[in-house]
Amino acid sequence: LHGSNSVIGRSVVIHLAEDSSRWVCATIKNDNVQINVISTFETTLSGYISMSQTKVNPDADTEVFVVLSQEDSSTTSAHMWHVHETEVTDGDCASTDGHYNPEGINGGAGFTTYNYLCSSMGSDYCEVGDMVGKFEALDMPAKQLYTDAKLPLSSLNSVSGRSIVVHDEAGAGARLACASLIDSAATSLTPETETETEPEEGFSSWAAGAIIIVVAFAATYFLAIFFTKKQTT
Repeated sequence: LHGSNSVIGRSVVIHLAEDSSRWVCATIKNDNVQINVISTFETTLSGYISMSQTKVNPDADTEVFVVLSQEDSSTTSAHMWHVHETEVTDGDCASTDGHYNPEGINGGAGFTTYNYLCSSMGSDYCEVGDMVGKFEALDMPAKQLYTDAKLPLSSLNSVSGRSIVVHDEAGAGARLACASLIDSAATSLTPETETETEPEEGFSSWAAGAIIIVVAFAATYFLAIFFTKKQTT
């Protein structure tokens, strides 16, 4: 659904089993206006993490698309990553404060207990900003798509205007890179597409018109034959 190879604006075709001919088809549309939030990394790491959610429903699933790599193109693994409370100030990752946790998950629970609950019981037991707990650590270069059931981009607990911090490899705690989460004010799932174009009408529209024309012509033809025979008799 993202990038230059997105399937949005293309089509799905279902074929007949008998001869594989095209039976029905439909255009793939993005009918819902989306909130798109993006964090762009320019120091130490290069790339972005984008998030998309239906605008009218802050409880809807959020798609998280990760495209990141080391600036020197090196291969590294097991990078923890989290949404932090505040945006980045003056490029300083320490300015982002702690993990974003508006629900107070983990209150009083030991770290081991929290990790178990978050990884085994689902996102309801995770901090909103605990991306590694809800999904996995990142290996660089990274290109991953996740679906998050607990990552609002609007309403009271929105992550928009906050930040993402990626930590050193091998589970180390040091903050390696960070970027603020900025509302891109876009309406499409594909950030690279500047404007949306209305797809051409699908099979059903022109096929229905053609059928009506054929039926009308056939009816006129047979009526003409009927009346001609009636007059001759």
